[in-house]
Amino acid sequence: MKHKVVLLSACFVLTIGSFCIMQSVSADDGREAISVGLVGEEISVAQQASPVALDSFTATPNVAIPDNTYNGALGSMACSTISTLSLPVSSFVGAAQVQIAMSHTFVCDLTIKLVSPAGSILGLVSRPGVVETADNGNDTAGFGENSNLLVPNPLTYSDSATVLSEQMGKVPIDLATGQTICVDGGTPCIYRPAPGTVVGLTGFAGFDGQDARGNWQLCIGDAAAADTGTFASWTLTLASFPTTAAKVSVSGRAVTPSGQAISNALLTLTGGDLTQPRYAKTNVFGYYKIDDLAVGQFYVLTIEARRHTFANPTQAINLDGDVAGLDFVSTR
Repeated sequence: MKHKVVLLSACFVLTIGSFCIMQSVSADDGREAISVGLVGEEISVAQQASPVALDSFTATPNVAIPDNTYNGALGSMACSTISTLSLPVSSFVGAAQVQIAMSHTFVCDLTIKLVSPAGSILGLVSRPGVVETADNGNDTAGFGENSNLLVPNPLTYSDSATVLSEQMGKVPIDLATGQTICVDGGTPCIYRPAPGTVVGLTGFAGFDGQDARGNWQLCIGDAAAADTGTFASWTLTLASFPTTAAKVSVSGRAVTPSGQAISNALLTLTGGDLTQPRYAKTNVFGYYKIDDLAVGQFYVLTIEARRHTFANPTQAINLDGDVAGLDFVSTR
């Protein structure tokens, strides 16, 4: 069956790029597919319509990167933590990117890792230009890329970038010692993660669907002696979606012992997460329905009708899903 689709789009310009939302709404079932992108990145989340939040969080550790200590473990790196607990409860990641301001005089020394609140690790950079056999700080091919980084020229890491971080300092030209990425030779300021031997995710998309709230950690390691640097600051930008508790319904019919419909009977629902009662009336065929109830809640449903009494006018309901056929039968 074909579905009629309406496309809605909006884009917002950020200091680190652009953020776009595209919504496709099916006219047949009312469901919505939302695509979110940071700096052109696209991900898709199929869900009921819900708002998109774009938030940036910045930390300024301003710490020296330990020289020649990296051995693959986070404990051997200069790490900084950002808390995103200010996000609404039950927010999940739709898209992410990172911008880092740091200095260093030999980028091939560096391994950079982003760790989510769930503990997932994404290697943003893994010793560019160096042939590695394991994520342990060692190499088998000597020196790699020898260009520099400066704090006033931060780099952004995003799945949308066309140049891999492995090519830092080599594209569009191979920078010489003393030259700086994002300054000399037309080198870009944005790169796509190249995890190399770092075990974990292959891109920011791997975080999609994870809880956005919690402690995010960025760690920078140095695996060679002599050249040093400073981890000045970093910014984490998240597009997040607040999840909505599943909604269910209760429905049924009010009838006489002979099966005749009872119309205009009043049903009162209390309990659960309700702050006030919910009401419904049966139609001319005796049917009723109460929608938009939270799943996993315990409710009490009561019926009353003129000229009718019920053997069981009150029923207790534990809603684990939609409840249909919850009928009330009068005594006469």
